Amino acid sequence: MVDGAVGYASWPIWAVLIVGTVAFWAVIFLAVRALFVGRDASGPPDPDDSRDPEALRERLARGEITVEEYVHLYAQTDTVAGRHSSRPPHR
Repeated sequence: MVDGAVGYASWPIWAVLIVGTVAFWAVIFLAVRALFVGRDASGPPDPDDSRDPEALRERLARGEITVEEYVHLYAQTDTVAGRHSSRPPHR
């Protein structure tokens, strides 16, 4: 009868241990994910880089963006700058 009582009383302890272990590893996983997600080797993007037409041309030349992305981003720079042309300049 003693063994049955001890076994019955110990299930809440096991539940706490299991939940605590899962919570611990979840916190570790989320902390590591928060440190590394969204980072790349080139560093943080420059917020003014997307608004500068010269920077867009350089990104296009390096192959970082496609021609379609260039035209779209360039149209946004025109809207921001107050110019309402949606066509990129010709060289």
